[in-house]
Amino acid sequence: MVILPNKSELELQEKIISWEEKIESVPKALFITLAVVMVLAVPAGVALKYAFYSVFLTGYTPPPIIYVKPDAKDLEIKDQKFFSIGSGLYFAYARVSNPNPDLAIRQLDYDFILTGTAGEELKRYSSSTSTASYILPGQENILLMPPQSLSTPPAGVKVLFRFNHWSRVSEISNLNFIFEGVEYGAEKNGPFMVSAQARNDNPYIVPELELAILLYDIKREVVGVNFTTLNYMMPHESRFFRVLWPVPISGAVAFVEFKPRVNLLKKGSIFTSESEMDDYFDLQRR
Repeated sequence: MVILPNKSELELQEKIISWEEKIESVPKALFITLAVVMVLAVPAGVALKYAFYSVFLTGYTPPPIIYVKPDAKDLEIKDQKFFSIGSGLYFAYARVSNPNPDLAIRQLDYDFILTGTAGEELKRYSSSTSTASYILPGQENILLMPPQSLSTPPAGVKVLFRFNHWSRVSEISNLNFIFEGVEYGAEKNGPFMVSAQARNDNPYIVPELELAILLYDIKREVVGVNFTTLNYMMPHESRFFRVLWPVPISGAVAFVEFKPRVNLLKKGSIFTSESEMDDYFDLQRR
């Protein structure tokens, strides 16, 4: 509370008395009209307040996005493979590349199709709104199909992309993540594991870092894939993580590849300070 000096208090009291006299002189009908206008103005005030927060307190602002006609180069499937995890369950992965340097897809909808020996469809998995992916300009992305139950072992897998909207975006910041102290191998009488220290080598807070882990054999064939998420990584923070495979890996693992990604197409993907992040999430809860 601000304590006003005596002179200011007297001036304030004089103003209050003056306003009271003016209000008393206002005709009753006009006073009622003004009161109604003030009541109707409250929702507008709330909307303006929300707009203020939206403009000034939303942290990272994604690059401007302009939807364009689908005349872009098609996404390229660099690799696709399925894996058995026992009990008639199979999962699959695909490595997808976007050859367009200035075009992105904000919601990437796709289908995984497990096929039989004659190419017939045995099982189809379709991504939903909540499981759809995205892809940034010039980015390579890893798509995963969760375990699916089949009575007949599949012979192959293919990936189809449903209708997706291409968006032209301005330059996107390049984020850098470093992985150190990598260890991997089958634990004694236990599952295969990979552990490492992930370092956020950026001046930003990253609320959600999506991380795909790929295992390769000596022929550079993918023999295992897994996925995890690291939350709220501070600038230049190093964090230990450990990922387990539910079934043994077929073949000897020669090296491990980490594929980190952050969805820079949406607000709230990175922040420059904790206060900025707190303001953003406060706004989301309103």
